[in-house]
Amino acid sequence: MHSRNPATGREILRPTPASKLWPARPITSIGLVLGEEHATLQFQLEKIQMSFDTRTFRDALGLFVTGVTVITTRDEEGRPVGITANSFNSVSLEPALVLWSVGRRSRSVAAFEQASHFAVHILRIDQQALSTQFATAMTDKFSGLDPEPGLGGVPLLSEYAARLECSIYGRHPAGDHIVFIASVERLALNRKARPLVYHGGQYARLADMPAGS
Repeated sequence: MHSRNPATGREILRPTPASKLWPARPITSIGLVLGEEHATLQFQLEKIQMSFDTRTFRDALGLFVTGVTVITTRDEEGRPVGITANSFNSVSLEPALVLWSVGRRSRSVAAFEQASHFAVHILRIDQQALSTQFATAMTDKFSGLDPEPGLGGVPLLSEYAARLECSIYGRHPAGDHIVFIASVERLALNRKARPLVYHGGQYARLADMPAGS
């Protein structure tokens, strides 16, 4: 807005009202968790119209190379539950925190929502069959396996590249998924193991590995 000083004749500049800079638009809110107290602040975010379809989004994400994990816990009845996931990632070194996410429509989501503990098994390159076993909808995903009890009674697999026993730090709804953040309480690893790799919707191998390995 412009006006002139009657004494000097000079133009006076006044700030544009915020309402004109930021017109009202539909908004949605999300929670942000801060610190060990899990304090939640509500932030208002503008809704963004996607300029791409879900298939294109999936294809783009598929270009990001990941490892493969099997994550296990027990349901309210004490039955073992397991799922294959490549959404696993690190969060913090001190304290030791990790995260992963699962779709709300997954048959296993209810078990993980109520669980106090779970175990993350980072798979070796020779464990593709195990990955497929836990990714398949079947009655007993633990068939042929002999899991041992871990922290919180969680079923632990005996073969892995690394195994992390975790307690729940936080659960956070995010779109059509639920994100689980966990504290790593105990771990075991095989430093010589080569990881199972996933890329573009299929299993892959590291480029520095001999072709016949």
